Amino acid sequence: MDDFSQPGLANYYGYAPSPANFIKPFKRPMSSMSPILVTNSNGQVIFTAGGSGGSRIISSVAQVAIYNLWLGKSIRDAVDMPRLHQQLIPMEVELEKRFPVNVVHGLLAKGHTISGFRGGCVVQAIERRHSNELWAVSDARKGGAPDGLGYKNITKSFQNWFRRTFKRSKEQKLLEHEIKRGRSLTPR
Repeated sequence: MDDFSQPGLANYYGYAPSPANFIKPFKRPMSSMSPILVTNSNGQVIFTAGGSGGSRIISSVAQVAIYNLWLGKSIRDAVDMPRLHQQLIPMEVELEKRFPVNVVHGLLAKGHTISGFRGGCVVQAIERRHSNELWAVSDARKGGAPDGLGYKNITKSFQNWFRRTFKRSKEQKLLEHEIKRGRSLTPR
């Protein structure tokens, strides 16, 4: 129920209640869900990511995208990098424990209040490599793994799934042939 706002109560992440998100019959709670799909100039998807973790979803997914697309980290390294989060209220920067000490000192020198990350966010992501291979990774912060592994080339798995899912049976091919010939089909 913490996905809804309640009058007078901040949520788990410290956000003040929002009247637009109060509990009402048949209402769904507002969501921070923010998946990303990035395409190249040919329209081919080269990166996709999504996450779970309340208000930390947006900052976590954005940081993974930045590490991978701008800084050239592999998808595994991008997901594994330590993260920070700042949501304006409360006015503090939350850091994961593994954050580089020099960055922490730099933030403190600029007057930021620092605290530990309350509640985690996990990110699932896929990148298309230059070799056209698809690589998937699930965040280890909550023990996730794509298809039983933490980092996997899913190109063959995807191709096999696609063939199995969209494989036409002999009967389907025969029906398509009959329809093309202009025959009407009636139920038996």
